[in-house]
Amino acid sequence: MINCEVSRQVVYAPSGISMAAFGARKPWQGSIAGNAKICYLVFSVAFLLAACGTFDRSPSGQRGDGTFTGQGGAYGATPAEWLRLPDAPTARTEVGAVFLDGSIYVAGGIAKAGGGGRVLSTFEVFDISSSTWRRLPDLPEPRHHAAVAALDKTVYVVGGFSDMAFTADSKVFAFNVESGRWRLAAPLPEPLGAGGAAALDGKIYFVGGVDVSGKTSSRLYVFDGNSWRRLRDMPTPREHLAVAATSSFLYAIGGRHPITAAAERYDPDEDSWESLPPKPTPRGGVAGAGVGGRFACVAGGEDETRTYPDAECFDESAGRWMSLPPMNVARHGIGAAGTEKNFYTIAGGDKPGLAETAALESFTVNEMPLGNG
Repeated sequence: MINCEVSRQVVYAPSGISMAAFGARKPWQGSIAGNAKICYLVFSVAFLLAACGTFDRSPSGQRGDGTFTGQGGAYGATPAEWLRLPDAPTARTEVGAVFLDGSIYVAGGIAKAGGGGRVLSTFEVFDISSSTWRRLPDLPEPRHHAAVAALDKTVYVVGGFSDMAFTADSKVFAFNVESGRWRLAAPLPEPLGAGGAAALDGKIYFVGGVDVSGKTSSRLYVFDGNSWRRLRDMPTPREHLAVAATSSFLYAIGGRHPITAAAERYDPDEDSWESLPPKPTPRGGVAGAGVGGRFACVAGGEDETRTYPDAECFDESAGRWMSLPPMNVARHGIGAAGTEKNFYTIAGGDKPGLAETAALESFTVNEMPLGNG
């Protein structure tokens, strides 16, 4: 410690930083100039370290397992904030995304085009270990508001809308990550857009959405790799919802028509739904993913007036919600993906209605301190 007396105020550098030390007399002025210069230099270095943090926030600070290097204090080995990663090559909104074998796949969406929007067939992948993006073969058809899930080395793009008239579709496109080729899989039993999907116990579950008549759906379907069948309906009909899977349950969170904070989970062993405490904020246009087999996480969204940076996770072990710090970029219509530790949010619109971004962010969930609510 260096005791720096300036204008009768004391600064302890570098561990105790007090901005009150910058009084009317600057540290390099006055009769104590010699000692003050040293103090000012130490103080400045300490201030820069505190402001910038000790984390490596560049992509090179990311390890292949999806965690990050650096010192993290109460949050373990990661910063207690969202990390900005390289933007996606394509700015868009209303995308679907999923994690599979060390990479995040992002499908379809809408790009702004003049005064309206253009439906995309764009398919891109982010490699977590190298922190790089690349373009993959396009979807067989343009699609937005599709649900995306992964099973057996295959990314499935389920349902969605095929045009800017929001025409619901039942097609399911399957991309094998080893062959790099698309094929048509068994279609949904009915056309649905703006629903959600997740993989659990070797099957893909699709729930909610909007049908061709514009009616909000509560239907739940399961795909075993060959065909779909209907299961017990979700209690709360909704679309633009977040769907996530842990090791044991399928979660349906938030959504709209009307905008809701409802949280419900499905037990595949019992073919039954259970209502959970609602998430902290009612929002539609959200996205979700399971993290570490334990957390069902949701982020982003909008209501009639604004777009949200909010993010929360339901801790299955504790049976309650925990709030994450806000994302750097408030967005709706985002894609979401989860790894063993991290929750990722991709693209989406930063304003209500038709807007687009290419943002990619990550937050390490399972090192949150106990007691965070």
